[in-house]
Amino acid sequence: MRFEYFKVDFQTSIEECKRQYRKLCMRWHPDRPNGDLKAMQKVNSEWDYLSKHNFNIHEDKDGNVYTDWNQDVPDDVTQRFAAIINAVINLDGVGIEICGSFIWLDGNTYEYREVIKALGFKWARRKKKWYMAPKKYRKSGTEWSMSEIRMRYGSHVITEGYIPQHMALKSA
Repeated sequence: MRFEYFKVDFQTSIEECKRQYRKLCMRWHPDRPNGDLKAMQKVNSEWDYLSKHNFNIHEDKDGNVYTDWNQDVPDDVTQRFAAIINAVINLDGVGIEICGSFIWLDGNTYEYREVIKALGFKWARRKKKWYMAPKKYRKSGTEWSMSEIRMRYGSHVITEGYIPQHMALKSA
């Protein structure tokens, strides 16, 4: 979605969106001088979209942005993610990104395509990336760009030796 009034990207916190919404309401509300009903309706439409898609991106009191990952993840999913990431993390030039419950690979993947296929990844032709979907995933027919996916589900780029806390193997 393109935003006419909000100045946001896929990592904008919900708190920043609220700040912008308040300012836009003060500027465009029809009861205010120079207010505009159509502009306010558009602001409300954009706010509805942002509040649904950026609800888990927050900002702490120091202004640091973080994603709320306080969700219970089943042990089998956690172990599966960790095993897959550990299998591809040492592939030279391959980038790993986690968006929701999908794992995306990009970069220098051509020479590793057989290894990537063997792990269960599928090629997303339009995005020019490999992805691994949850076991029960079925395509909806809606084609989303990577920025829309990032905005909706959040994004974590994995670097060598780093596994986000929500994916770390739970110790017994």
